[in-house]
Amino acid sequence: MLNEYDRIAFIYDKLVSLVFGKSIHKAQVAFLDKLEDGDKVLIVGGGTGWILEEIFKRIKPSKLIYVEASSEMIKLSEQRNVSKLNHEYIEFIHSDSLLFASNVQFDVIITNFFLDLFTNEELQGWKSQILNLLKPRGFWFVSDFQLVYSSLDSYWQRVFSLFMHRFFKLFTSLRRNQFPNWESLFDDVNLQIIASQSFFRGMIFSKVYSYKDSIT
Repeated sequence: MLNEYDRIAFIYDKLVSLVFGKSIHKAQVAFLDKLEDGDKVLIVGGGTGWILEEIFKRIKPSKLIYVEASSEMIKLSEQRNVSKLNHEYIEFIHSDSLLFASNVQFDVIITNFFLDLFTNEELQGWKSQILNLLKPRGFWFVSDFQLVYSSLDSYWQRVFSLFMHRFFKLFTSLRRNQFPNWESLFDDVNLQIIASQSFFRGMIFSKVYSYKDSIT
């Protein structure tokens, strides 16, 4: 849905930093060195746009499409110097991210702390749509939350997750009470994990997916 996060856009980054320290930032930049000059990059659920600075530090993409459902988040992103200096490479699209479609295929698709907003059913319906946008040898970067049930941290993670969901339900129409089942999302697709790292005592992960037949 559009503009759900407008009410907290102005404080979003500070709030994230207060709660998670640098873990969210580290997760999102963990594997950006895999980007190459000339890549076509799609960012779905871009937020306030700070990641643009990290991308343009490393490469000059041939095209970067930035899809965000919050008009206030897009305004913040457009106001950044990196956006003004590289406006010819960046296209901002205000859209319900689950409905976004394009005739372009991308070398890299980035969905950072985006998938956790939706139910398993919504993600299953959207999965094939986003995979159609990924080039055969492309990368899908996913950073998000997870619960590590087998660890000693599982209890506090469940409590922490409960408070997170209740907070966001105060300001948005968040439709679920727990994180989606990530494993089921990728069970029936021809993808493999080629890089993975965890943060915040395992509750935050960053992974890079590619098609299984793309790595030789």
